[in-house]
Amino acid sequence: MKTLNLLILSCFFAFNSYAKRDTITINDFSYSPSSLSITLGDTVVFKWVGGTHPTASDDGSWTTFTLDATTNIMVLLIGSEGTFNYHCTAHGGVGTGMSGEIVVAGVTGIDGISSKNNQISIFPNPTSDMININFNVDAPKNVKISLNDILGKEVALLHNGEMNTGQHSLSYVIDNRLPGGIYFVNLNIGKFNSSRKLIVQ
Repeated sequence: MKTLNLLILSCFFAFNSYAKRDTITINDFSYSPSSLSITLGDTVVFKWVGGTHPTASDDGSWTTFTLDATTNIMVLLIGSEGTFNYHCTAHGGVGTGMSGEIVVAGVTGIDGISSKNNQISIFPNPTSDMININFNVDAPKNVKISLNDILGKEVALLHNGEMNTGQHSLSYVIDNRLPGGIYFVNLNIGKFNSSRKLIVQ
């Protein structure tokens, strides 16, 4: 029976409306392709074809996994830009033998908005009374910032309107009627969307 595993490498990532899925097959003492370039928000599927090949990240970004005929798929959702090298612990090592790399580039949508430049920061986090939100706008756009619960329901609209190019910040006082728990501050700039987890105490 096929088992699907999901490994999330970061609690924060830019949600890409154009995300796609790329596959790396594991067989014959090799990963194919051995070098894969993706866009932030894409998923990577490791698919077992044959052999026993425990797969580990060189820098410990993910826990070593081994696929076989029973558990034959591992799905990775990588939440940051950069190059992630990995290897088979039985038939390779860091940069040698059976190894590969995943190169993650930032999102640039049809509006030319870079995910790297538009990520948001919030503080303090956790919080009990108020938060400060900082973000950058690359070009004049309509900007929507909302607070959503863990089910995706909008519980507060913090801003919705045109903003000029540049660095912006705003403060939001937490409604004392809002139950403690996990929420998400969502930033929408044109076609670009990103989210940051917020813990309300």
